[in-house]
Amino acid sequence: MARRPEYPFVPKSTAYLEPGHFWSIPLAGGGYACGRVIQLSSDGGKRDPRMFLAGLMDWSGADAPTTEALAGCGVIDQGSVHVKTIGENAGEVLGFRDLSLDGIEPALFRDAECATCVQRGFELVRPFDRARDADLPVFSTWGFGVIKRLADHRFAERRTGKWPLKSRRGASS
Repeated sequence: MARRPEYPFVPKSTAYLEPGHFWSIPLAGGGYACGRVIQLSSDGGKRDPRMFLAGLMDWSGADAPTTEALAGCGVIDQGSVHVKTIGENAGEVLGFRDLSLDGIEPALFRDAECATCVQRGFELVRPFDRARDADLPVFSTWGFGVIKRLADHRFAERRTGKWPLKSRRGASS
């Protein structure tokens, strides 16, 4: 069996990722934002080697994120990403913080195919009810650069005083 990588590391697959791992996202204007592994995708009990549910944390700083710095921070947005998202944005996995410590869980979404179901992250939870679920965001798969663009936009707004930018998907739905 392969040896578990030490921090920091840039994953090539989801083999060593777990919900709660966090990574740095260098910002265009300097400093860092933070991505978080929210949920792993599986099919029939087998882990998808490439895709996972990522969250952009409501955190930025001059230095890379730490376990202590993330305490109490929520999630701004969530989307399915390819594991290459981390390295393609010059990030690296820096550590682990249990999601339950901050009340973070996969968000509720309308399924992307035809809005007939509601899902919590990757897992289907119930049929879609127009009256109850119409405002849920549609589950989406992000390209490699989406989380960085969201972070650059969010935290540029914070630096220029145009804060707050409304969250589309909060920490826990």
